[in-house]
Amino acid sequence: MPERGAGAGPSRAELLRWAAWLGLGAVVCASLPASSDPWASGIPDSAGDAQDAQGVRDGGPGLWRSGFYRGANTSPDRYDDYQRAQQWRASGNPATRLTAVREFLPSDLGWDGIRATGSAGVHTTLVNLTRYVEDDPRTVVSLAVPLFPADRSLATLAGGRRGQYAHHFTRLAKALVDVGLAGSVDVCLGWEMNSSSSVPWALNGDPTGQNPAYSAGNPEEGCAQYVAQWNSAADALKSVDSRISTCHNPISGWDGTGPDPELMVPAEECVDRYGIDHYDVDFTGRYPADGVEDWLESWRARYEGAFGVRYWEERARRERKGFCVPEHGVFRYGSYDSSFDFVEASPQRGGGDNPHFFPLLNARLAAMAAAGTDVYDCQFNYNERSAACLLTGFGGAAQRNREENALFPRAASAYRSLRWGSA
Repeated sequence: MPERGAGAGPSRAELLRWAAWLGLGAVVCASLPASSDPWASGIPDSAGDAQDAQGVRDGGPGLWRSGFYRGANTSPDRYDDYQRAQQWRASGNPATRLTAVREFLPSDLGWDGIRATGSAGVHTTLVNLTRYVEDDPRTVVSLAVPLFPADRSLATLAGGRRGQYAHHFTRLAKALVDVGLAGSVDVCLGWEMNSSSSVPWALNGDPTGQNPAYSAGNPEEGCAQYVAQWNSAADALKSVDSRISTCHNPISGWDGTGPDPELMVPAEECVDRYGIDHYDVDFTGRYPADGVEDWLESWRARYEGAFGVRYWEERARRERKGFCVPEHGVFRYGSYDSSFDFVEASPQRGGGDNPHFFPLLNARLAAMAAAGTDVYDCQFNYNERSAACLLTGFGGAAQRNREENALFPRAASAYRSLRWGSA
């Protein structure tokens, strides 16, 4: 962690001016008790700032759709988990409604999993998702759909470029129509393609060693093949029902390594919405956070940096597309031991119990919605093997053994105090 002073990043006054530009002076202050906020006496709290903050808390002039990812919807009790999470959220701000749900189709069941046929469990997922739309017809189902199966013997990027697999996405579209989701779904094809994760379509590395474009040392060609497959899949979906929405869904930001994310963007005419997965993660050494300055500086870097939040906001406005943050959350890297105690990873790259992340994000969603953009968000309310994002304590049998909000009490309080989405 660099020393404060010259060369150590933006000054406190600069960060305050930046927060004020967002209209967030009072929001940043209000999300923590005054006694625990080292900037409590230094954040502008003018009448104008207070009015802006209250506008965010009341939903402001911009309304959008908002919800969660709560784990796979393969059983009816997952629906009950969503309802409990919504009750928890609405207890902090009754104006908040559950009008968005994030879900994933599997890549480990071959093409059957992707086209949602031939597998009772996957088809049940689609059927279960209809319950949220029946509860509120405004609900958007954010459905992350693999571009390829995990078994790469079943598909190649080159084959996708030639359109060999379009018929699988035609089958998926027909399944969505059959269960009544065609007018409510936003299909996030090949999500997080700019990551170096284990997804078969990852373009910022080749963790599986099975991507022929990387084996040949030509990641740019891999990007071209990915885009061609994405366009082909989107065309196949819309050929069945034009109401099916398609979303280009990268992770926010770019550190300059790997191919240019611009090379991964599908054809404009195939994209209905730009969506970014945005977590409170920092790989530049600011975390673990040493107070509010690190939290705000990290947010600013991820917002204003290359292919950050601002880039996708402006692109959505310029191209008159929808905008979403289908996954977001505060973050801790680590794992759970046999007693379900969380063990922090080293180095720590998550912001931990950051009470400012959700107010900052909420303000951006409200601003986009107020400008007339169709917006939705889903908080990733779940803990995985190597990371924790859970706020509510309703994340599966093992996670129910954890005390509610045990890892993120301040962030959870800030999140619940805000109005998310539409009334």
